[in-house]
Amino acid sequence: MLDINVEPTAEAIDAAAKTAFALSKRLEQIAKLMRDKNDISHASEAVQEIATSMTNFRLDLLVARPVREYQIKIRDLTK
Repeated sequence: MLDINVEPTAEAIDAAAKTAFALSKRLEQIAKLMRDKNDISHASEAVQEIATSMTNFRLDLLVARPVREYQIKIRDLTK
């Protein structure tokens, strides 16, 4: 098996976890506000937060970084 540097991908996963945690806290705030104001329209705010967060998860890095690491390893093996 190739010895691949997993750190860049692990860092991307850590960042996604932080994004998920922040999103979770924000959704809890919205739910509380909805209850406090008895206003169902805050559901659209929750949907917006979720939709916006998808970009912040940087899912592309979970593909791009492993591919880059394999490219580096292949390049090094073919030198």
